[in-house]
Amino acid sequence: MQTKQQRNKLLKQLQTRLDEIKGTGKSVIVGQNLRKLKKMKKTKEVPRITQPPKEKKLEEIKEGKIKWWDSRLGYGFIAGNDGVDYFLHHTELKSADFTTPTGGEAVLFKGEKSEKGMKAIKVSKQ
Repeated sequence: MQTKQQRNKLLKQLQTRLDEIKGTGKSVIVGQNLRKLKKMKKTKEVPRITQPPKEKKLEEIKEGKIKWWDSRLGYGFIAGNDGVDYFLHHTELKSADFTTPTGGEAVLFKGEKSEKGMKAIKVSKQ
């Protein structure tokens, strides 16, 4: 159980943090935490502090060539210019006219790590 002094100290810290980040879009989350803390004063519960959402880093577009493609199975591999092989599933083909890639065809794509290795997403003709 927290004492009144500890709660007041936490309230001041949150208020200071709120003042620091006003205008960055993160103040809403801190404001929610302040409301939780004020409610905690009445109920003597410890609030769960929420963290701001993590910003996604920009994915870079990679170049490569179709290593091989099996139309019957609907998947194949891309040999990236960075030396990495990327798995390609037919659902990741971006444009309607690009449904059956052929070996050696130049493509643009974004790489993503999956459970089994690297895979290509948002694949289009170069």
